[in-house]
Amino acid sequence: MFAILPDEIETFAESLFYKRLSEVENLLPHTREILTGKFEANFSDFAGTFVPISVKKHLEDAIQFCGYFLENVSISAEAKDSIRLEQAKLEFYGCGKNFVIRRIRSASKNEKKASKRTRFWVRLWKKEFIR
Repeated sequence: MFAILPDEIETFAESLFYKRLSEVENLLPHTREILTGKFEANFSDFAGTFVPISVKKHLEDAIQFCGYFLENVSISAEAKDSIRLEQAKLEFYGCGKNFVIRRIRSASKNEKKASKRTRFWVRLWKKEFIR
């Protein structure tokens, strides 16, 4: 009979968490860059409350983490827009959706205040159009 020590269980659990974190970081490179210093700590909080159920677990993790971050962490409007866009791209390309739309704020260097714009991804037949 083999005895499993608590330290071994803890080490194994940590390795699974860091594998999960690494996969989500790879799927969300812009979000990781924007959230330097906040990404891992918030993912740790998120991972304790969310268990993906689909066969694309890492993709589901990344998409849901974006939503978690947008709802629970105070960040700038520009950062939120970047996260929303990355989330939308994952939904479109990773989940095989035919249509994804996001409303974002953007301000050019010449504009004093941000204007709302709409970005959408549409898949018609086998061609993709991004606007």
